[in-house]
This record gives sequence, structure tokens and C-alpha cells, in this order.
Amino acid sequence: RWLLLASCLLSTALSDQTQCVGGPCGPAHQQCAAPFQNAPQFHVMDLSCAENDPNGPFFDPVHGLYHLFYQDHLAIAPGHGPDWGHAVSYDFIHWARLPVAIWNDQPYDNEAIFTGSTTVVDGKPVIIYPGLCNKDDYSNCETGTLFAVAVPSNASDPLYINWSKPSYNPIVNNTQRDPSTAWQTPDGEWRIISYGSVIYASMDFVTWYELGANPTMPTGECPSFFPLPALYPNTSANGPLPNYVIKSSHGGQDWMGVGTYTPGKPRVLGAWNATPGVNFEQVLIDAGDFYASKDFKDTKKNRRINFGWARVPPASTQTLPRELTWHPELKQLVYSPVAEQAQLRGTHLAAITNAFSLNNESHYLGDWADQAGNQSEVIVRFARPTALGSFGVDVMTADTPGASGTRVFLTYLNATTLRVGVGLDNPGMLTQSMPHTDLPGGDFNVTNVNYTDPNICEQVCFANRNCQAYTYVVRPPLHAACCQKGASGWGYNPNKDSCTSGVRTPEPAPGSGKSALLTLLPSDTEVEVRVFVDNTFLEAYWQDGRVAMTATLVGTEPEAGMSVFASGQAQVTSVDVWHVDSIWISPEEVLDQMKRDRM
Repeated sequence: RWLLLASCLLSTALSDQTQCVGGPCGPAHQQCAAPFQNAPQFHVMDLSCAENDPNGPFFDPVHGLYHLFYQDHLAIAPGHGPDWGHAVSYDFIHWARLPVAIWNDQPYDNEAIFTGSTTVVDGKPVIIYPGLCNKDDYSNCETGTLFAVAVPSNASDPLYINWSKPSYNPIVNNTQRDPSTAWQTPDGEWRIISYGSVIYASMDFVTWYELGANPTMPTGECPSFFPLPALYPNTSANGPLPNYVIKSSHGGQDWMGVGTYTPGKPRVLGAWNATPGVNFEQVLIDAGDFYASKDFKDTKKNRRINFGWARVPPASTQTLPRELTWHPELKQLVYSPVAEQAQLRGTHLAAITNAFSLNNESHYLGDWADQAGNQSEVIVRFARPTALGSFGVDVMTADTPGASGTRVFLTYLNATTLRVGVGLDNPGMLTQSMPHTDLPGGDFNVTNVNYTDPNICEQVCFANRNCQAYTYVVRPPLHAACCQKGASGWGYNPNKDSCTSGVRTPEPAPGSGKSALLTLLPSDTEVEVRVFVDNTFLEAYWQDGRVAMTATLVGTEPEAGMSVFASGQAQVTSVDVWHVDSIWISPEEVLDQMKRDRM
């Protein structure tokens, strides 16, 4: 992926390694370094290696366990990785880390194991992954990528620790990348969609053939295609419903769209068209530091679940699982935290049930240092606003003048629309040279460079009258990349160690590099914001996931306190704050959960 992506939006300097603690990386040595410190504790994250995309999540109907894989930044030499990390859960809230599931250990995949998916076929999981090859070791390597499968080595092992690659691999040579979970047509043909909306098909899940690219489907990385999920609770259809959802990743963000799918007969591509009265354009899943998401059908609870890659310190993690539903009145997808998330609530740090008003002021909720406020959940409900103004919650702050913090806000635009987002209290100025700062997006030129001085990138930009801003980012395949940008279309992240950025003309920094529009219904008497803070970043959900956002904490104080605030007038109707416990348990504890529940 790193050689194929050309966007500074993915500018985190993550390097795959082949030397692990104790020796060369491989089954015997899988720890990249000392375990991360001050890292997220209730998100799935590798113990010591950098990571990116979620891969192949599935529910195993035989043993009743959930599995989640991810791009793990280590590899068997001389490959460059990544490979597939692995975690497992019984209750879908507590997780155990397992050994690397799929290594780059065959001639046809010895460069890397990229993002793929899992399909449960006749009750058994089958992973389809893109192997990266080279022509010296695998002669039929024209595009550098192929599709191969992996299956559990021991079907009686509930944890599926070891995975095998059948002798009939690869299943398709010279492919795109990022194969999706398969769906099955009424005629029994299995189909997957890959990068560029190229579709492959099979009648037996062994012999595959290319159907081609669907011209009406959006293109991008890590695509997914699945039936419309369940309707949002307590709603009903009020017109034609789309029947499928297509997801793709492009421009550094993730998008989903809905439409009407007609599969066609075997070996016929089928049609993808707009549903009457429903928007056919893709919309953002998450307006923040979120990319390359992967979904699966949870057959245990009959729901569609989505995980994303949270591009946050110290070396990325997976987002909380989100349940997808369709809101027929709003005609949009909703991305809600799963119900199981409440099981992680620990100490109830604050509870306010009596409504109170704010008038250009803040109300401090409390100090929660000592690993409480930095690992927390807050739900704040406000009366529906009727006048201009902003309101919301500040997290990781203190009850002192000028205290830092990270603001989660709602701003009244009109009677039915609020702008919501995550931003700084005092963002400062954008200048010509800003170390540790990323201006993601808006690139019109990206050049890989070997120089180590960011000032050279600055000079290149300012010598071009079309370049109004730049980002110099340390990343492969050379030493860095110089990204030239126009006057707009880029965001602001002042906490990106791998980047140096600047603007031609100094200007106030945006109060939020991340914002989106929230639509209210006539029946909405309150607006709710729910925020999960996990040490280095947060996830925010407005109106139960009509808008969702992942964001690095851009301001923190050691008190780890919270405040509700209003610029203008607002009425707070209720507040709840909890400490959130860690998700991590051992594989043995996962098995004990499974056994106890089956007794």
C-alpha cells in the first residue's frame, strides 16, 4: 500500500520491520519493541508494532468467537510487510491478542500481506488476501499483486491461532488489491469487489474469474459491498429502500453510498443504479482520522459491524466497533457504538439529571487524573437549540484560566442543521514553517524526496505560485515526501511528529480541522454528544452516530477533567461520565467465557 498511495493524508511514518525483539521477525519473534506506553486501552491495538487497516473481521458460528485482524507492521525478511495481526473475543467487548495469523512466507506473497477479507463459507472461515510478489521469486508476477486464500489449520481450535495456505494458491494472479468479503447471488455465484471496483467471481470459492469493473460504482481502496443493514430502531420504511451499500476509501477518508443492485446471471457483471428518491452520492463515514474501514455481518446478533483504522498516536489502532443501520426518514446510514460498549463502564465519575442553563460560560464537571479522565466516556444532552451559538464539551482540560483541552462542539446553523466537530480552544496561527504539524489533503503534487531539510520543501512550494501550503512528511519509499497544496481542501493537525507544514500567507489556524453537518428531525427535542476518550485520541458520536468522528487529542491537561460550555445560550439537560475499563484479557480467559456460557 505504501508504494501505491500518493497522498500526504496517510503521512504517518510507519515502517515495517524485519528485526524483532530476540531475533529476525517471524513466528518465533513477533514483538517489534517494548510495549507501547500511555497508549489506548479500550481499542484493539498491537502491543508493540505499528498498524493500519482492519482486516477480515468475522463471527465464527462454530465456536461462537469474534475475530479481528489488522495490518501489522512487521515481516519475514527480505519482505517489507505488513502481515496480519490477530485478536479474538467472545463477548465482543473484551479481547485477547493472538500471534500473527498470516505471514509473508510463500514465494507468491513474500513481499507483504495486504488488506483482505474473510467470508464464512458453509460455516467455515476463508480468508482472501492480496499477496505482494516479485518476479524474481514468482514468475507470474506482472502486477505485483495476486489473490490467495488462508484457512484455519486446525478447525477444532476455537481460537484459530494457526492458518494454512492451500496448495491451489494463488486463486487469481495479476490482480488489483483489497479484496472484499464475498457476497452470493441468487444463482449461487460468489463475488468479491477489489480496488478500482473490479469484480471477481466463483461458483465454488476455489476457481475464480474476472467479471470486470462496474462503471457506475465508485472506485477506491478497501471496497466493500453488502446488503442494506437493518433500519434504525423505532423507524419504518416510508418509500423505496436501497438494497445494497458500497463502501470505498479515497482522498484519505472513507465513504459509503447506497443504491439498487441487480446482480445478473453468472459471469454477467450486473447493474448498480440509484434508488428513486435516495441520494446516489457517497457520503463520509467519519470526518476525522479514520480510514480503510472493514465491515462484516454479525450473524450472532443479525447486525452489520464496521471497524476503521484510527490514525492516531502512538502508532495507530482500530476504532470501536460501530453498528450500521439505515435511517429511512433521514435517508442516511447511522454509525452507532455497539450496545456492548456499556459493559466497559467503571466508576461513575459524574451524573447530572437536573437541567441547567449556560450563558457564555463553562461548567466544570471535575478533575479525574490518575488514569480516570484520560480513559472515559461522557454523554451530554442539550435542549434543542433555537438561536445562533456554539456549545459542547471540553475533555482532558482543567478548571484554570487558559487551560488547554480538546473541544467537541455543536454550532447552530439553522432550525434543522448543526455543524459539529472537534477542535482547539485556542488554535493559534498558521505560519510558513510549523514543525510537528500536518495539513492533510488538498495535494496537487506529491514528490518523494531524499533530502532531510523541510525548508527545501517550503522553498519548492513558495517558488510555485499555485502552491499556497505544503507538508513535508517523513515516510517511505525514499526519506520523505513533499506535498504541495492549493488554497483550500486541507485540514489541520498540530500533533503529527512526522510532518512539517507551512502556508504562504500566515492566517488564524482553524478552530477545528474536523467538522461535519448534523441534520435534526422535527421529533428531536434534545441533541446528544457521546465522547470516548482513550489516552491519545477520542471518538465522538452526535445523535447516536448520525455523525461520527475520530480525532487525536489536540490539547490535554494532567487533571484530565471535563467541562460543558456555551458560546451564547444553551440548556444542559443531563450529563453522565464514566471511567472506561481496559478491553484486554488473555486467550485462556476468552476460552473460559466461551465454556461458561455453554455450560
